[in-house]
Amino acid sequence: AEPVVRFVEKPDRERAESFVAAGLRWNAGMFVVRASVLLDELAVQIPGLAAGAREIAAAHGGAEEQEVLERVWPTMTAIAIDHALAEPLAAQGRVAVVPAEFDWDDVGDFAALARQLREREGEVRRGEDGTEVHVVGSASVDALSSRATVYGSTNRHIALVGLEGVSIVDTEDALLVLADEKAQALQQLVGRLDEQGLGQLR
Repeated sequence: AEPVVRFVEKPDRERAESFVAAGLRWNAGMFVVRASVLLDELAVQIPGLAAGAREIAAAHGGAEEQEVLERVWPTMTAIAIDHALAEPLAAQGRVAVVPAEFDWDDVGDFAALARQLREREGEVRRGEDGTEVHVVGSASVDALSSRATVYGSTNRHIALVGLEGVSIVDTEDALLVLADEKAQALQQLVGRLDEQGLGQLR
């Protein structure tokens, strides 16, 4: 392991290229640490967030779980672990990196998830017209001239015609149709749902 001198979250392209050219390490977003250590450090860095997490954990599985979750969760600060802990702890010399080489994919959107699931889960519908639809879950799917991924948790029948590079997520209370190339914009939509009081659809 090597000590981390500084942790820089999401540098712009120019800065990222200079980092890679200089041989700096790229963090894949994987942290190996005990949960208790994370909570203890969070209590130092962001005490309110740690207290909320502990209150929710204490209620987990009990009669008051839902009430505590609905009361505490909306009051908690939304912050990535990188900003909350990795950056300040690296500045204190308390983070180390283990250099490694292996295949890796940032499963940050449905397209990336589809790549990971193709060989291991679900089924693939192929047709002579170029159709290739990956189905994960219980969805019943028919497709013509389409290349897409369907995540279905209902028994609703889904029909696709002429769709390319699309992910469809079908749940009991919402339907999402997403162009894979715009997957990173999904976070904006989630923000809108919160503003409209529809946060339960996240």
